[in-house]
Amino acid sequence: MHGGARLAIAIALITTLASAIWSYREQATAETFQFAPAIASRVWLPAAMPIKAIITNGIPSSAAVGDGITAVVSKAVVFAGRICIPAGAQLQGKLEKVTAFGERMRVSISFTKLITGGRFVAIQTWPVMALVPVQSDGAILGAAVKMVIGAGIGAGVGAASGGDRLIEDFLLDGARGSLSPESTVPITVILVRGLEI
Repeated sequence: MHGGARLAIAIALITTLASAIWSYREQATAETFQFAPAIASRVWLPAAMPIKAIITNGIPSSAAVGDGITAVVSKAVVFAGRICIPAGAQLQGKLEKVTAFGERMRVSISFTKLITGGRFVAIQTWPVMALVPVQSDGAILGAAVKMVIGAGIGAGVGAASGGDRLIEDFLLDGARGSLSPESTVPITVILVRGLEI
């Protein structure tokens, strides 16, 4: 198969998975509103709150200052007895500094968005310094396909279990299980300012 055909197949798989997730989230959102409490309480996360996350696929060898990066929350953030940021939420940011050291890069990342429960929340964090593996674009594409397959299998297991709510749990577990330990980098993101969730 030629490179273009592989890319087209990968894009088709990713689009199919995204469509399935979107469809499930729409159904789950409708169910949530049906059973939502009359008043949703919000929680204020104070400044300096740590958020444990992972960078899942390293950094592409072509990375440059200003490029976007996504990390996944690896441990739920609990405050005042309530889960404020669930595991699996995404943090989006930009590369502030990039220095190559052979097969690794030292990067400084500033995160500006938290994506949780279908909501985008603006955040301000201290820059995160990390030493991450350099990945070729092909390796990143391969890891993305592996994650899509793992997520698809997880979603299938969740659907077969008979519980609609289990689909998302198994989907996330399948995606996490497909991650290569050598390409994931744990980080701790610290909030500069308090955040209402």
